[in-house]
Amino acid sequence: MSAKSPLDEILEALTVTLATGDIPNLDVNKVVNTMVKNVSDTVERAVGDSTSKARMTYTELRSQETRERQRLQREAEERERQRRLAEYNARAPFRAVGKVGGILSMIFGWMGCFMFGITSIVGCAMLVDGEGVGVLALMLPFLVASILLVKFGSAAKKRCDRAWKYLKLAGNNHYINLEDLAMATGQTKKALLKDIKNILAKGHYPQGHLDRQQTCLMLDDKIFREYLEIEKQRKATEKERKLAAKEEAEQLRQAQAAEEEARAMTELDAMIAEGQDYIKQLREMNEKSPGEEISTKLFKLENILKEIFEKLREHPDQQPQMKKVMNYYLPTTIKLVSAYEEFDKMSNQGADILEAKGQIEQTLDSINDAFAELLNRMLRDKAFDVAADAQVLKTMLAQEGLTGDSQFGKATTIPQ
Repeated sequence: MSAKSPLDEILEALTVTLATGDIPNLDVNKVVNTMVKNVSDTVERAVGDSTSKARMTYTELRSQETRERQRLQREAEERERQRRLAEYNARAPFRAVGKVGGILSMIFGWMGCFMFGITSIVGCAMLVDGEGVGVLALMLPFLVASILLVKFGSAAKKRCDRAWKYLKLAGNNHYINLEDLAMATGQTKKALLKDIKNILAKGHYPQGHLDRQQTCLMLDDKIFREYLEIEKQRKATEKERKLAAKEEAEQLRQAQAAEEEARAMTELDAMIAEGQDYIKQLREMNEKSPGEEISTKLFKLENILKEIFEKLREHPDQQPQMKKVMNYYLPTTIKLVSAYEEFDKMSNQGADILEAKGQIEQTLDSINDAFAELLNRMLRDKAFDVAADAQVLKTMLAQEGLTGDSQFGKATTIPQ
């Protein structure tokens, strides 16, 4: 039978008391102490369990935090590795040509300078006794060679360092303008260009190129191909622009020529119309003139003027020669004939009038001769062209052996 708990004993005592009215013998102190002890044990077990659980939770949190920190560190390392890999892949091709050789040359050169320098100093000291000439003569060439080796190695190393510096300044663009590079390095553009050409010749940039104007350094073939494509497009655009400008200039020239020709034709039509008007006036005056001599001269003048204006329409280039005729000669001729007509109508013609009429008749002869010469001049150029064409045709016919007097067309007898 299991032991009763203090609480069960108290409940049982209360039940008996209520049922019988008698209070049973109950050790209250013992019961209370037992209850207190039980409560204390219960609290102690609860606290122990809570502490154990808290200890376990803290350990798990520390472990989880450690794992999270390690994961973040691994991710950061992976990102850094990827960044360096991307930077390496994005970097333009580069070769450290001569750097190792330059460093070795400097090391061996300095060693040689040290050894052969000391030996040469000893040889110089021995010259006092007259015994160091051979040593000095033997060591000096090696000392000079060592100095040159140091100089060569230093130059190769510095050139490689400069090439690497230029590459770093270009960055991921893989190209850089020489003007910007000169400002960044503190060099003159001329000196920098010479150095870049030397670096390219040594092969530090396997895919390095300079543009056509030598103003931009390109460090890989992709950029250079893009440059060539852009340059090709630029040349094509420039060619199209020049062709368009040439066509536009030709069109403008043709438009101006057409406008000039139209203006000339307009002026020509106006000049011919004005000339026809003068001919009409001369004809009307001739019809009114009773004198046979003056009438013959005017009729001749009218025919010459008709022929002149007909040839002028066929040869508009002769228009400038007609300006003086239209502006002075014809108006003056009309004025003289009009005066002659007025004099001829007078019933009483004195000596002065008759003399004036005689001078007008003589002047008409001069005018007819002058206009006839003008007509000959207008036809002279055409006559020269015709004569030249005839001579050329005659020469060609003679060369082909188609004329009887040709030296070229005679048959040659071949001896049997």
